[in-house]
Amino acid sequence: MTKPKARGGVRVGQGSPDHALTLAYLPLGLLIAIVLASLYSFAFHLGFIPPLISLVLLVVLIAAVGLVTRQFSPSAAAGTRQTLAHMGLVCLLGGIAAASPTEFPPLMLWSLTAIAAAAAGIILVEAWIAEIINAAGPFSRRMGREANGLLVLSVAVLLWRSGKVDGWVVATGAVHYVALALSFALPAQRQDAPVTWRPYARVAMVAALILALAPVVPPIVATGLGAIALVLALAGVTADISATRS
Repeated sequence: MTKPKARGGVRVGQGSPDHALTLAYLPLGLLIAIVLASLYSFAFHLGFIPPLISLVLLVVLIAAVGLVTRQFSPSAAAGTRQTLAHMGLVCLLGGIAAASPTEFPPLMLWSLTAIAAAAAGIILVEAWIAEIINAAGPFSRRMGREANGLLVLSVAVLLWRSGKVDGWVVATGAVHYVALALSFALPAQRQDAPVTWRPYARVAMVAALILALAPVVPPIVATGLGAIALVLALAGVTADISATRS
């Protein structure tokens, strides 16, 4: 008689739950990223550079998260299958932001806005579902955080490149990486501050940037939304630093 499987999270020495995505499936994420970025570049005649950058970004993202979390086992939990989707979409945006075209037609801006909104939504839903079904782990939680950071930076750069907002808006995305560099010197800062508004501020920051990217939003309104996003980014990091000192 076989014993029923134990419920609950992953224990030390065990693999991931049956319903969780594992690190063994991440090569499929590379394929998804290549296909998405290539199709988008072909549709808008962007050439081969954006897909190549997207691929490099995804490889760096996976390697960096693996090193930070020390999750190298192919059976380690990596969240749900939605992780593959948001990684592909975020790296697609990152590739286009890094090799931006000289002009942004309205159709392209609408498509980038839709992709960014989809990526942000999937990141949120994936984190929620992964926790509910016990498919979350150190890798998936860190991946969601870093994917969100890359999303913010990519949208901020696209806003600047589109001419809707001046270059200062890129600081909104750079804040995450400054805080990341600081966390290596201050290990206590690797966790978010225990304040109730922190997750809502992150969602509002991403929403403000994505809304500002939409073609129907005039530059003056986009500038205001970018300023709100920057204030929220700085407020979050300030709260994290204050929490480490208390």
